[in-house]
Amino acid sequence: MLKSNQSIFMLTLRVLATWMLVSIVILLVGEWLLELMLPYFGSIMNMLAQHHASVLTITEIDNARMIQVTATLTQPVYISEIPVAPAGYQLAAATNIAHSYVPIVILYTALIAWSVHSTGERIVLLLLGVPTIIIILGLMVPPLLLGHIESALLQAAQNMAQDYLEPPFIMRWVIFSETGGRWLFPIVGAWSCKLAARALTAQ
Repeated sequence: MLKSNQSIFMLTLRVLATWMLVSIVILLVGEWLLELMLPYFGSIMNMLAQHHASVLTITEIDNARMIQVTATLTQPVYISEIPVAPAGYQLAAATNIAHSYVPIVILYTALIAWSVHSTGERIVLLLLGVPTIIIILGLMVPPLLLGHIESALLQAAQNMAQDYLEPPFIMRWVIFSETGGRWLFPIVGAWSCKLAARALTAQ
């Protein structure tokens, strides 16, 4: 029993130490990494919503570093046959870059803290984390920004219709991401990396 408690204590210390280390590293290089991913985020947004062209930047708003999108409508937007905005109309939305750090920290804390059978498995595990976090951030950041834009368009349509309009799927996805997906995605991703690394290094 004592040995079991000591093992749990040591594991907790290891996870906390890893969490702190990864957090410090991401605070130092996280914005640079997100800057590199802006074209990737923009291409996903343009693919999800073909009625506007998006330009993403990282800027400071109210003393906070934000990922900001400026979306220019390429065609008139109608919601439930209600004309909401003409072509050329611009909308802006932003999200704090710290929100994007959370899944990176969770994923790499798990990948570094998990016990492995060999150094090779650890290397494979960490390498698998790269495409995994790219996929996770692609599932979170572009839909979040797009959800803010769609929310503004929906609100304008509802003001004109003076009636309830069903929100698009992207807004439900944003709610899911904000209420638990930000934690769930990296946890599932870490488990997937663990299983894949074990399988690739089994021989």
